[in-house]
Amino acid sequence: MHNVSLRESIVCLFIKLGYDTREIARRVGISTRGMESIRYRLHKKIGRGKHESIKMYLAGV
Repeated sequence: MHNVSLRESIVCLFIKLGYDTREIARRVGISTRGMESIRYRLHKKIGRGKHESIKMYLAGV
């Protein structure tokens, strides 16, 4: 994948499993706002638009 950190990889796994932002934040031990920042960076790293689904992208990986 596109040079993602360990935390971002873990977040990707949770996204792929269908967890929402709040659930992932709680499981990873960060704030919901921190989780939103990670999702934003992931969108940029994988070249997805603001409203394109990371989960749909990961389904094809």
